[in-house]
Amino acid sequence: MATAFKWLGMTLGAVLLLAVLAVGVIYGASEYQLRRYADVPAVAIAVPAGAAAIAQGRHIAVTRGCFGCHGRDLDGKVFFEDRWMGRLVAANLTLKVQRYTNAQVARILRYGVRPDGTAVIGMPSATFHFLDDQDLGNLIAFLRSVPKADHPLPATHLRIMGRLEILRHPWRIAAHEIRGLGPPMHPGVPAATAAYGDYLAHTVCTECHGPDLDGEGGFTPNLTIAKAYSLTDFTRLMRSGMALGGRDPGLMGEVARSRFSHFDDKEIAAIYAYLQTRHSP
Repeated sequence: MATAFKWLGMTLGAVLLLAVLAVGVIYGASEYQLRRYADVPAVAIAVPAGAAAIAQGRHIAVTRGCFGCHGRDLDGKVFFEDRWMGRLVAANLTLKVQRYTNAQVARILRYGVRPDGTAVIGMPSATFHFLDDQDLGNLIAFLRSVPKADHPLPATHLRIMGRLEILRHPWRIAAHEIRGLGPPMHPGVPAATAAYGDYLAHTVCTECHGPDLDGEGGFTPNLTIAKAYSLTDFTRLMRSGMALGGRDPGLMGEVARSRFSHFDDKEIAAIYAYLQTRHSP
């Protein structure tokens, strides 16, 4: 009996040791995935002054969803927490932005990389990546204009399943995904044209529909679906979140009411014009 207990103890000890080693490997490998972006270049950006630039920057912040993740005062919030995956926290931008230079803020927005070379988690920088220098500068001007708010927050913390997810799908780190994207886009003349709509769609819709706008794994559709809409129906969708036939499109409806309803008629018509040019798979 003593021998049996001895072997049982040795077996349990070995299993425990292997488990500890496995956790250590997962932690180390996931940390490498998060910390390997020191070579991402700084972004030299001109940040304009004045009310017009700030107003345009606010329009970009609203339509691109900054308030949805960071709160109505941009003072941050916990937007995801799971006992196995971990906790994702949208930073208090009213304080964070003041700690960084314009180039460092632009690097986070365009490449998803902090000043220390680590990747941000949960932020859709792959969408902000396509913003041109002027819009990026206007956005930073607006963020710097927001009054400071003292709102203590816990830190983002990845647990074991969250770290495994990073190893299984490293492209879910925006900094990793951005390496496969092209350069920022140029909007051209703001007008109700497909060219301007291309820019808007790639700086708005890619967050949910993917960098090619062909949908994300059954979660969101290919945006060729817009070909079924007239401009009137599409405008209704963007303004009220109501899909064809009075259908509630779920998340799209919520996003439309909180974000896309702030697009003006020209912007909506431009996005519509661009989506009409896309070919079905």
